Amino acid sequence: MSDKEKFEGRKKDIIEKHEQAYGREARKAFGDEEVDASRKKLMRMSEESFAEFDLLDKEVLEKLEKAEKTKDPSSELAQEVARLHKQWLLYTWPSYTKEAHAKLAQRYVDDPKFGEHYQGRAEFLRDAITIYTGKEDK
Repeated sequence: MSDKEKFEGRKKDIIEKHEQAYGREARKAFGDEEVDASRKKLMRMSEESFAEFDLLDKEVLEKLEKAEKTKDPSSELAQEVARLHKQWLLYTWPSYTKEAHAKLAQRYVDDPKFGEHYQGRAEFLRDAITIYTGKEDK
């Protein structure tokens, strides 16, 4: 199996695992069309873009840990985390709106399965994103 085939298989595995873990809820919250478009965008991602996407995810988590210690979601660091989270989303989202970003952040809090990636910091991240976007998910 070539490196390209391995990479394509890895992306398919990620999509399949994500669909099993979050698919029903994501489709209910954001719609089939958005979820399918996101999956297609991930499948078109190059190895270089995927590596950037992965590094950005790690940066979000590292800075989120530091920002939470400030207990101020409006702090410069917390707002940087929200901005980086947006950049991370843009790798897979077919389009971006502040409303959808805020809705996802609220989803991290409302559904522990969605928020587990943020290691107990989903509420802080939601608050930072709410300030960043100027939106509250209703």
